[in-house]
Amino acid sequence: MKLHGYEFWEKTLKSPKYILAPMVDQSELPWRILSRRYGAQVTFTPMYNSAVFLSDETYRNKLFDVEETDRPLIVQFCGNDPETVLKAALMVENKCDAIDLNLGCPQNVAKRGKYGAFLDDWDTIYKIIKTLHDNLKTIPVTAKFRVFDCVEKTCKYAKMMEEAGAAVLTVHGRTREQKGPTSGLADWDKIAAIKKCVKVPVVANGNILCHEDIERCLRVTNCDAVMSAEGNLHNPALFAPNFNIKVTDAISEYLDICENHPTSMSFIRAHIFKMCYHVLQFEKFLFLREIITEMKTLQDARKLNRALTDVLRSEESLVETLKGDMQLSIIYCQARVRSAGEGKDNYPKSRENQFSREDRKRTLAQIQADHGGCSLRQAKQLMRNPDKDFEKSKRPWLHCICRQPKSKGCAHEMCKLCCKKVCLEKKVGCEKHKMRIIVPALEEK
Repeated sequence: MKLHGYEFWEKTLKSPKYILAPMVDQSELPWRILSRRYGAQVTFTPMYNSAVFLSDETYRNKLFDVEETDRPLIVQFCGNDPETVLKAALMVENKCDAIDLNLGCPQNVAKRGKYGAFLDDWDTIYKIIKTLHDNLKTIPVTAKFRVFDCVEKTCKYAKMMEEAGAAVLTVHGRTREQKGPTSGLADWDKIAAIKKCVKVPVVANGNILCHEDIERCLRVTNCDAVMSAEGNLHNPALFAPNFNIKVTDAISEYLDICENHPTSMSFIRAHIFKMCYHVLQFEKFLFLREIITEMKTLQDARKLNRALTDVLRSEESLVETLKGDMQLSIIYCQARVRSAGEGKDNYPKSRENQFSREDRKRTLAQIQADHGGCSLRQAKQLMRNPDKDFEKSKRPWLHCICRQPKSKGCAHEMCKLCCKKVCLEKKVGCEKHKMRIIVPALEEK
């Protein structure tokens, strides 16, 4: 029997307080596993485009990865066609605990596709939720959305989704215009107003930067749980009370999980960038940013982490004086506090740190050589071809009499120049070098 509302919340989700948000290309299986180790009680998959998920097997195989221990799990879809969203949901119904409809994505891709926060047709939203509610046999539908400027409109919006059949509502306390550099603060008062006007469980999303914010948010909004996205990306131990995890330890643990659950290197690079954010704010360590950009394999990521460990240890006296946004030493994972009007790329820059591409490759190659037990030349070759087998390449060449490598297939086991001389002197041929013996025609008597 399909559960709904607080019955679903208590029996299936086990009355959670800490929920990991759905994040495009960021809440993949290894990151969900890591977050659960540090307190996340319910996790969401990344947002999937329902139309692409339904039609593209490669897209599904690359992005959809689940395991039995990763439960309770909610799969999130975006879309603007009820039947398409339903068909995609039916494909994963037996692999998750609920289907979530994304109505909060504020990115331009959502604006172009008319989904997420830009799906303005309330009738269509009602139909999608109603279709999922009526046709999913074993799991319920939930919805995640952003607030409007008007509280009354937001409450009406939430009630409409509740009437359509949404079992749980997640409210991001920002409008769709609040994103990136102009994100500002989430409005907890609007979330509290929504909690008062609906009867289903409500999850608050926004402004969760440290563990202390969780209790404060629950007290102000009276919601049933909190959800964290960016705060969790910077600090995967955000949900763990009275615990600070070192950046290098978090990276090492995440990479260990990736060994057993392979994932895209672009995801790994993005996670390492987030966790290293406060380290990269200081010019002394800015060179590491370019090295992270050049990583191509899991082994590169491990070498980067060893290099990061070494440089933080060597500059221990300096590091102790450097603080991140949460006033912790930069060796610890901590959330980023966005300032008003902040640009997209807020990393410091100096003339000394403006490396050319060749400089970046040389620096990464040196780290590979130092930690990989190979020469600098071999490290550079590994950057171009990570699968290169140096043992195979050690086979000695057979040399010509002139000490040049012989031509493979030469009848005289010589280079082309020496072979040509021998053929002319001895009047012999070589098929490899197209040297042929010309026999003069016999005169007729």
